[in-house]
Amino acid sequence: GVDTETGEVLEDHTENFGNESNSPAQATAPAPELTVVATMPLRHRVLAQYIGEGEYLYHVDASQKKEILRLEMDTDNSYVQNLLLAAENVEAFKKAIEHDIHKIVNAVKKV
Repeated sequence: GVDTETGEVLEDHTENFGNESNSPAQATAPAPELTVVATMPLRHRVLAQYIGEGEYLYHVDASQKKEILRLEMDTDNSYVQNLLLAAENVEAFKKAIEHDIHKIVNAVKKV
């Protein structure tokens, strides 16, 4: 600041106490666009767990969503296509909760 009586430039006495909201870069950084896996169509839910590398995915980001779409359209990948075909033809699988889909996909990947 500046002393209004003398015009002297004063030292900046502001300190950063770890409050990230004061950082301009933090304020402009876009939040990642996440999609909740449970809200996705069955084929995408299966593929989300498939790309999870053994980890249960609650949500996927934009790059993971692109990978899911790529896998879904990759008709040359018979492993993935057979996984999707099996998932769509087992009635109990269609009604499965996300955690069960995760367990089934990981079990199939281990075979």
